[in-house]
Amino acid sequence: MTSPVQQIFYSYSIEKFAISNVTELPVNR
Repeated sequence: MTSPVQQIFYSYSIEKFAISNVTELPVNR
């Protein structure tokens, strides 16, 4: 029950979160 769009959005979210964690910058806080 996973659509391509949902999968891409999920991947993008994880990637963004990972980058945020690595940079440790106050984003959307």
